[in-house]
Parts: sequence; C-alpha cells; structure tokens
Amino acid sequence: MPTGTLTFAAGETSKTINLSVNGDRLGEYDEYFYLNLTGATGALFLFVVAAGVRALGRRQLLGPSGLVGQLATVKERLAPEGQVQVYGEIWRAVAEGEPVEAGAHVRVVAVNGLTLKVARADTKGGAP
Repeated sequence: MPTGTLTFAAGETSKTINLSVNGDRLGEYDEYFYLNLTGATGALFLFVVAAGVRALGRRQLLGPSGLVGQLATVKERLAPEGQVQVYGEIWRAVAEGEPVEAGAHVRVVAVNGLTLKVARADTKGGAP
C-alpha cells in the first residue's frame, strides 16, 4: 500500500490523493472518494484511518493463527509431550520427530485446542 506525506504550502487549500480499489470487478461509472480535513479533527481522523489500514495488513497476534510460526522455548523435555513457553505463557506441546531437551528453541507448526504441535527451530518444519 502506498504511503506518503501530504504537505500544504502557505495559502494552499486543496490536494489530490489517488487511491487504488482492488477487487471491484463491476463495470460502473467513475467512483469518487472525498476527504475533507479541517484542523485537529481532520488530523485525528486521518491518523485513525491510517492506523486502521496498517492494522489490516499486520499478522494476527491473537488466537491459534497468531501462534503458528512463533518461536517457543522448551520448559519441560518434549518426549514427545512436555511444556513450552510462548510470549511468557506456558503451553502443553507435542514435538515432531525426536525428543527435544529443556532450553531448546522450537517453532509452533500447528495448534490443536490447548496443545501446540512444535518442531525444532533448525528443522524443515520449524525453520525460521
């Protein structure tokens, strides 16, 4: 998504902003988007819209999909079950392949309820 700075010279009262609309496949007349910014209210609105657009592009951090791909530290030997720590929380985990010793780093590859499936961070499934 393009970003930039909109700067007004002294006495200048208007600017043009070009927007791309992806996924609109209907044959229609030209569509317009108007943005009127005035004083602090306009700046606040622009800040909130920009923050919302940035948030849409970020990786989800909550829920199961937010855990997949994250690094974890083994707290209790995984043979194949044990415990790992992710974001300061202790989770029950099942290791893929051989046992993993406490202190090693693993990568979360799947979430099944309250149990994480993990692989050594240096193996194909757990590669960074």
